[in-house]
Amino acid sequence: MEQTNQNVVVVQTSGMAIASMILGIVGLFFFGSLLAVIFGHIARSKIKHSNGTLSGDGLALTGLITGYIGLIFTILILLAVALPKFAQVKHEAEMAQQLQKSKSMSSPSESEY
Repeated sequence: MEQTNQNVVVVQTSGMAIASMILGIVGLFFFGSLLAVIFGHIARSKIKHSNGTLSGDGLALTGLITGYIGLIFTILILLAVALPKFAQVKHEAEMAQQLQKSKSMSSPSESEY
């Protein structure tokens, strides 16, 4: 009876890849997009350097894509909220400046006395 010595490689799915995908999907609706991007990049790097012992590159890529989309949505929402407020503050500052200017022009100067 001969025994063959075969190297059996067990391939595991990267936990970081799974976390990246889940956070990316959740990040589209809530927060988590930044973590999805970070975990996705780490997972893809580990998978690349694992010599075939880790799988899940597609999951990590899904997490990266959805994470970046979530970040873009977050930035757009923040801009949509912030820009009108900035415009309002600018308008109020201009009005206050005009009011101050009109008060200083309407009051008699000290040289007239």
